[in-house]
Amino acid sequence: FFQAEDGIRDYKVTGVQTCALPIFADNAGFGIHTTESINAQADTRYVDGEWHGNEIVNNGLAGIQLDSVVDDLSIGVPGNGNIINGNGGGGIVVNGPGTGQITDNTINNNGGTGIDLNITSSSLNQLNIWAISLNAITGNAGDGIEILNNQARFDLITPGLQVTLTDNNIRRNTGRCIDILNRIGTADRADLTVSAAGNSVIENRSEEHTSELQSPCNLVCRLL
Repeated sequence: FFQAEDGIRDYKVTGVQTCALPIFADNAGFGIHTTESINAQADTRYVDGEWHGNEIVNNGLAGIQLDSVVDDLSIGVPGNGNIINGNGGGGIVVNGPGTGQITDNTINNNGGTGIDLNITSSSLNQLNIWAISLNAITGNAGDGIEILNNQARFDLITPGLQVTLTDNNIRRNTGRCIDILNRIGTADRADLTVSAAGNSVIENRSEEHTSELQSPCNLVCRLL
């Protein structure tokens, strides 16, 4: 599936999206890209559904980039993930707030980080919960998994970012295996909780397991 720009670009989507086309390849832009446009922060909008069984390969930018709110979005399901290989940017890049699962994908040889959670919430008290499991993340030019919590704290009940990492195989990436960053910027940040169990971490070029705490918020890491 070739286009001069993105394979799929999704604007202002609300509702369920089922994505099971076979191939998103050789596009100059992203393989799959979601964005949003709103009139007010209180507007309801999100992307959800299941994306599985796709080949997202050799695109000029990231394989998948989410710049919109998502709600219970599944990128891969147990036994039927996606092949995300050889893209110019990261394998999966999540910039928008929301909740989802990244499961049983093969994420290899991309030009950036394998899975990049870069959460900057644009929605008041938006839940940010991600479960990342059963993925093979190898040979990427950046980190295997990077988690950046950059959410402003709107008030004391602002939900933080919660991430679980389970049974992932993270090998031979140029950067760190798992890079966890909690950034302050100019304002307090919402809390960050990362739980990890059963992950295989071997032969990453930078063998550091990093937790960078640069804010007065809480950072909780559970490595089991």
